[in-house]
Amino acid sequence: MSEAFTSLTTIVAKMPALTKPRTDFINHVLLLFLRLRNRINFLMLARHSQQYVESTYRLHFNEFHDFAAMNTAFVQKHDSGHFMWAFDVSYLPKSGKKNTGRGQILVR
Repeated sequence: MSEAFTSLTTIVAKMPALTKPRTDFINHVLLLFLRLRNRINFLMLARHSQQYVESTYRLHFNEFHDFAAMNTAFVQKHDSGHFMWAFDVSYLPKSGKKNTGRGQILVR
């Protein structure tokens, strides 16, 4: 976990147009995302943080941050040439009695 966090910290530090408080906040949130295993919401983040309160998380998440660029830089830094996309749709509610393909893995 420390290697991934160190890599993300350096990528966030190199992102343009981020102030020092915003950079510190993003690093703090990324560390919490790596640590917490349950469902994550603002109240849960505030509960596990001694640095920020719930309203601070809400204010910071109202501002735009280019997570796509950050993820792209992280993947390019650790590129092995082999990629796999995975989507977890198990959180979607089931509707009706019959849902074809529900609970099955599609491999192509």
